[in-house]
Amino acid sequence: MSFAFLQAKIERRRCVPRMELMNNRLISLVFICIAGVVSVDNVCAQAPVAGEDYVVIRDGQPFKASEDKIVVEEVFNYGLPGCYQAQSQFSAWAAKLPSDVEVAYLPLPIAYSVPKHRLVGEYVVAPGSDPYERAFYAAQSYDLIDEAHEELYEAIHKSNSLPAIPGPAPDKERLAAFFSAYGVDAQQFLKKLSSFGVEAKIQRAKKMRRVFKAPSIIVNGRYAILPHSERTYADMLATASYLVDKERERLE
Repeated sequence: MSFAFLQAKIERRRCVPRMELMNNRLISLVFICIAGVVSVDNVCAQAPVAGEDYVVIRDGQPFKASEDKIVVEEVFNYGLPGCYQAQSQFSAWAAKLPSDVEVAYLPLPIAYSVPKHRLVGEYVVAPGSDPYERAFYAAQSYDLIDEAHEELYEAIHKSNSLPAIPGPAPDKERLAAFFSAYGVDAQQFLKKLSSFGVEAKIQRAKKMRRVFKAPSIIVNGRYAILPHSERTYADMLATASYLVDKERERLE
């Protein structure tokens, strides 16, 4: 066996650990790159933050609590264009919620008699009630919300058969005429608007009210997601999904 042959054999043996070392370094580098990507994604997909993305409601509870379900409430007013624009997104999101989540609606009364120069944003919350809030609770007593909710929005913002905000207050007779299309006697509906049952719900809602902006979303009475100029409604729904999961974990 020649000296040159032995030297070549030794060099080949030396190369093996060097190649393994290079491969290990390459693998480590790949893992570092992957970890870096995951880290960036985690930053982009940060969990919503209390005080920024949602507000914690102290001693809050749903308007109509449920013993075995998480209640998601949409704060809205039929006359507000922003609520109309959000409605289709909210309905599509709500339709995909699991069976342990219940969806409810909380009408926010708007003051129609406020002069424009006194407006803060698009509207001012009424100290009492407004016709659309009364119409909601009256329709609810006839079990008409599921059937008429989106169609009332359409009557206001699409066909313009009822007034939007800003504008004049909706006429009670025209509201009664709208709901008569669902089989309710118009005169009976007018009486219902001023009934003790409707008034009791209005006063209870006023007493419990912790959210004064619409469209907003409340999760189980504990968290409120408010509209903001730097937040899309899709962002609000994503935060609502996070809070539903958070509340589920708390209750388990």
